[in-house]
Amino acid sequence: MMVKDTTFIPITLIAVKELLGEVGFHKIKLTDIVQRAGISKSRLFEYFGGMYGLLSLVIYSELSLCYAYIYHKTTGVPILQQKMEMLVHYRAVFIAFNPVLRAYYQYEDKLSKRCNALKSAVGEMEKKFVEEYINKSK
Repeated sequence: MMVKDTTFIPITLIAVKELLGEVGFHKIKLTDIVQRAGISKSRLFEYFGGMYGLLSLVIYSELSLCYAYIYHKTTGVPILQQKMEMLVHYRAVFIAFNPVLRAYYQYEDKLSKRCNALKSAVGEMEKKFVEEYINKSK
């Protein structure tokens, strides 16, 4: 049985993160991604479902880190209201120092209509993370 080489996956994710930090969401192009990652467009579509699937994966990964950071910082705080205030604070701090999330939220309102599915997915991700945070905090 032949094993597929998947080393391009983390390389592609890193390439996207670098590009988002350099040019932002409003200027990133598919050709830039495939060139930086050294993969073909067909491989990108096969494994990630296209550029917006890849961007969703990268944002999900960064939001996961963000909420893990928040949960770690607020563990031991007994009052839910206090935890929610801290969530808002630590989320803002994390985003300010995270080039991917900062780039996304900086241009979220200026992204083209083609990005509506991405914006909707990110909104759902955030909602899910907050719900999980509240449930873990009970």
